Amino acid sequence: MFRSFLHNSTKVVKNAGSKHLANRTVSPNFTRKAKIAGTGAAFTTTYAAAAAVQQDKPAVCPVNHGKTPEYKYDFQATKAYVESMKSIESDLRKAILAVAEADENYDGYGSKLPAFVRLGWHASGTYDADSKNGGSNGGCMRFEPESTHGANNGLGQAREALEAVKKQFGDKITYSDLYNFAAKVACEEMCDGTLHIPFQFGRSDYASGSHFKIDRIRLPDATQGSDHIRQVFTKQMGFNDQEIVALLGAHAVGKMHLENSGFSSSQTEGLALPWTYAPLTLGTHYYTTLLEEKWLPVENKFNNNTIQYENERRDLIMLPAEMILLTDDKFRPWVEVYAKDDEKWRKDFGEAFGKLLALGVEYPSK
Repeated sequence: MFRSFLHNSTKVVKNAGSKHLANRTVSPNFTRKAKIAGTGAAFTTTYAAAAAVQQDKPAVCPVNHGKTPEYKYDFQATKAYVESMKSIESDLRKAILAVAEADENYDGYGSKLPAFVRLGWHASGTYDADSKNGGSNGGCMRFEPESTHGANNGLGQAREALEAVKKQFGDKITYSDLYNFAAKVACEEMCDGTLHIPFQFGRSDYASGSHFKIDRIRLPDATQGSDHIRQVFTKQMGFNDQEIVALLGAHAVGKMHLENSGFSSSQTEGLALPWTYAPLTLGTHYYTTLLEEKWLPVENKFNNNTIQYENERRDLIMLPAEMILLTDDKFRPWVEVYAKDDEKWRKDFGEAFGKLLALGVEYPSK
């Protein structure tokens, strides 16, 4: 996502696709009833403690990278690991859904599923096709400098929640697979099972953050225009215009938080604003909202007077890079297509998001 997009703690509303937008507001007391029994609350090992241990020893699965950047990719070991995931995938999904909803007061809605989407996106979106580095492989999101970069503010809560799942499954899954699989599960759950995101296990874990060799966090800047968007999404990651617009449908969920992105209500300090009136469901209402609301450019005095866009009721937000979707003659047609065709968007988003999660990952040969 954009560096200023989904820099938030976000939640999920079930059964509230674009056809439900007549209900213009979502109660702050709304909580989505968990389908999975159990909360994972009994797990007490903290993410920070586990990461500290992991820095001092090699990763154990599926590939041992040791303590130096050099390693030999063990295809046979990785194949065996991938095969083993078939027996635990269902239980893994259940565990992710359980910890996502373990805190009924989280951000007012009681679900971390949108935060899991952001975690997977930010872990994967650092990939650069030219230098062929970055991306989620290695699980460096749990180490500095990636974990503490300002673009990833707020993601510690998502990682902490998933640490309970990692403790439950141990060496049966890598952190890098866990973070990205959680993003897949979150997207599919927020679409009520009508979305499929292709996914293959096989990511490895580095032993420390020293393997994270990129010189900067390569997530796009939400204050920039179409040239910047294409520089990051197209040149860096390999997405075309259609895929870019499809991916940004993820902004149907969540809210902008001042402490995470610098963006929030321009009227009330610290008040988080959503992009849509159904901020807990992944769907095409992002596009209808973008097209149907009247967006006013405003200066946010709580963010150095940075320009953002709010609707007339001042209860929704869009950022400059998102408004480009309306003015760019190659982006806008896809906004209009997806606003009218939910089935096509689900297909295109699923394929594009699966592609994002796979960036930079070495999979076992067939």
